[in-house]
Amino acid sequence: MTGSVKEGKDAGVQGEKKKMTGLSPEKKYACMTLLIMTFIFIQSAFPGDLSGRESGFIARFVAVLFQGDLEEVSFFVRKGAHFTEYLLLGISLFLWIRERGRSGKNLPDRVFGRPGWTSLAAWTAGTVYALTDEIHQLFVADRSGQIRDVVIDSAGVLAGILLTKLLHHYIHKGVHDI
Repeated sequence: MTGSVKEGKDAGVQGEKKKMTGLSPEKKYACMTLLIMTFIFIQSAFPGDLSGRESGFIARFVAVLFQGDLEEVSFFVRKGAHFTEYLLLGISLFLWIRERGRSGKNLPDRVFGRPGWTSLAAWTAGTVYALTDEIHQLFVADRSGQIRDVVIDSAGVLAGILLTKLLHHYIHKGVHDI
């Protein structure tokens, strides 16, 4: 009788441990992706003058630090921000889709769970989001949608995917296999 009570307590502890671990990797990556997308959306909703002041502060600092032309530096700061935001989105999309594919719950998950398809799906989703972001900016005061920005954003997504794959290879295969 004592053994069954102890077993019951152990089972309860196991259940508590399971609850304490939190979200599955798939859900964590989904949340990370949605947070990054929300951040990008909010940044795109700022009117042009406010957005310009944000990037202008950083551009002035970099221009003084490296004695560069403020207009050129400002351009690279703004485009670098685009690239970086979408690099992070590429990482999170790739990880989310990869984890979703590992679950194998239905046919699209199994298809997109394959290595090449995971990268293609993540890149496509990130590029489509970049396009919708630029369309969104057409409706914001003093902002404009630019095809050039979609290309930069798409390159950022691709860089994030490639960086993730490279780091995964490096971590799991070791330095000698690179």
